[in-house]
Amino acid sequence: MTKLPYSRVIWLSCFMLFGCAHIPGNKTVSKPVSSVKLEKTSVVYRRLEGRTSWPITDWWKAFGDRRLNQVEAKALSTNPTLAETAARIRLADARVREISASVEPNISLDGTVNRQHLSQNGLVPPPFSGSTVNFGDLAANYKQDFDFWGLNKARIAVARSNLNAAYANEAEARILIAISVANTWFKLGEVGQDLRLQRDLLQVNQSQLQIDKDLEKAGLESNLPVLSDNAEREQLINELRHLQALNEAGHYQLAALAGESPDAANRYTSIKLPQYAAFLGVPPRLPIDLLSRRADIVTLRNRIEASNFEIKSARAEFYPDINLSAMIGFQSINLGSLIEAPNLAASIGPAFHLPIFEGGALRANLSARRAQYDENVAQYNQAVLNAAKQVAQALSSIHSQSSRLKHAKFRLMDMDRVLNLVKQRYQSGIVAFTTELQAKENQILARRVVNSLYMKNLMAQLDLIKALGGGYKMPTENSVGAE
Repeated sequence: MTKLPYSRVIWLSCFMLFGCAHIPGNKTVSKPVSSVKLEKTSVVYRRLEGRTSWPITDWWKAFGDRRLNQVEAKALSTNPTLAETAARIRLADARVREISASVEPNISLDGTVNRQHLSQNGLVPPPFSGSTVNFGDLAANYKQDFDFWGLNKARIAVARSNLNAAYANEAEARILIAISVANTWFKLGEVGQDLRLQRDLLQVNQSQLQIDKDLEKAGLESNLPVLSDNAEREQLINELRHLQALNEAGHYQLAALAGESPDAANRYTSIKLPQYAAFLGVPPRLPIDLLSRRADIVTLRNRIEASNFEIKSARAEFYPDINLSAMIGFQSINLGSLIEAPNLAASIGPAFHLPIFEGGALRANLSARRAQYDENVAQYNQAVLNAAKQVAQALSSIHSQSSRLKHAKFRLMDMDRVLNLVKQRYQSGIVAFTTELQAKENQILARRVVNSLYMKNLMAQLDLIKALGGGYKMPTENSVGAE
């Protein structure tokens, strides 16, 4: 066997390395925003400093509503959106296993049987020319791809990053469903309260209307008060119908979130709001925790990592692809003696693919991967800023609504005292019944304001829970950075 001189081997290696397509130099790429930039200088941090608890995964249990807990559990087990995200996870996991298999040695066993009539004047010499023979072939094949430049490793890393993103995406879907269930549940409770207050206002209006009719009938008053009462009654009835429509739509929405048909909407009746808005505390160091406990931000981080490894993969395609193939088996035109020593056949040898002139396709692919990385970084940075803004807005809303609610409760207490005093005076014959009706109406309107502010406070707390990640905890902390 003739051996290649070392000089030829060296020249061949240099040709393979320097003869491949030109690799564009590294270009400046975007950088993911650092959580350190949101450190103590943030007003959000100062407001949250000192709080010790964090929204747990099943944070809704803190509201102490057994029925809400049941609906949340059902929604998180039957909602079709979660089935969709679970399918995406299985798909991403299969993709990881598929690409991982490409770096392992490939061993196969192939066999063929072919009956063929050979041409008498063909390439096959006598005595086989002009005869009919049975070709038999049985061979074991081996193929190994040498991943010298990390192409396959980069592709595996891309697939794993996409799998991690799929897991984070599923967690985000669960959080959004849990928030939507609680939001719909509490809004139904608010609508139920408004319906009761609206009926109370209709009763007040009906009593006032009857008094004005009696006065008109007795000739003590014109028909203007009656007309005004009727107009007010029509407005109250329209508002009542609107609330009833909201109540019905909310029940249908809750049934859909729970993965049930509209027929199941009647199960969710007589919903009550919690006695107090349970404030769920957050960790004392908001910025770092925020970036690792928001499923949507973790999803974007994994997309950045996937883009980073795609850049590595695109760069590796500029280098030679080298693999080794081997075969050992039997070949014979006599099937009866196929597996015999004289019919043994074997081969082994390397192969390589060297890109030299590719019309700019590899450079275009690398540029596209870098552009995709920049886009993902921009989306990530915007998401981080939005997350900090959402937390700040939720905290500001809670502070504002809490202050307003406090004053509204004081006013309601005043209206309660006024109503009780007016009732006593009416029973003593000091004031007319219309004065009591007016005090009752003022008390109902004050209670409606309290309910509205209480609901806004509750919604702001749900917004804060959502902005802080809804109890999501990232399994591992990965670093991101472009090559």
